[in-house]
Amino acid sequence: MMYNLLKFEIYKLKHNKTFINSLIITSFLIIYCIYLFFYSKITLKIVEISFQGNEFGFLVNNFKDRLHPKAIEFFYSSFGFSPCISIILIFIVVSLVLDEFSSGTINNTLVYGHKRAKIYISKLLVISLSALILIAFLLFGTTAAGIFINSFREVLSFNDLIKSIEFTLLAALVFSSLASIYMCLAMFMRNKLILITLVILTLLLITSYPPNFKNFMKYSPIFMLINMGSFKIDPYSIILSSTIIIVITTIVGILKFEKLELQ
Repeated sequence: MMYNLLKFEIYKLKHNKTFINSLIITSFLIIYCIYLFFYSKITLKIVEISFQGNEFGFLVNNFKDRLHPKAIEFFYSSFGFSPCISIILIFIVVSLVLDEFSSGTINNTLVYGHKRAKIYISKLLVISLSALILIAFLLFGTTAAGIFINSFREVLSFNDLIKSIEFTLLAALVFSSLASIYMCLAMFMRNKLILITLVILTLLLITSYPPNFKNFMKYSPIFMLINMGSFKIDPYSIILSSTIIIVITTIVGILKFEKLELQ
């Protein structure tokens, strides 16, 4: 039953206009990364903050030697655009969850006898898969483009390849925790505009005034991404925090979904 649900959700994701548009946007981010490498010598800093005496932020176009750029530098440089994935994810959640509520198509799934908990989990897994696809496309797409423009003189070493895969999976886990939060919120506020506005304002507020959220930020997905963007990575802390967030928000989301009256 769960397998069939996942197949169905993956099929919907493949034909989802929001997801397809997300891939197009990610393609433009890859092109922009390469454009910056050629036409700008300035390191672009996104969401630059100072917290507890340390500087954090997402760095784009960060190369030590532009005449001899390393493939892994293209990889990490593209991660500077990961906040865009955070925003894109909320639109995917809206498309795959709230749009089905408003159109009533989710009732068709319930008619076939699928339990609400399994429906919720299958949607979360597929949204997490979309996050993995987007972040992997951004990181490895930029890396491949960088290797190509360098005429394959500099490729990823085996160690760099392992590190980049681990980094991507870690980032995907953080995005999964963010998606889980979005889905949980969607169960409580089924208005698309309100949900999108709330999420974007919250992201801006947290990153603009970090000292006011010092106890909260350490364990928030956004701060974990900022840590990764600043190469201050504690994988065990990220895995533990992300897993706790996913478990708690999933349980709360399912409990709320069970009580919802669907039209």
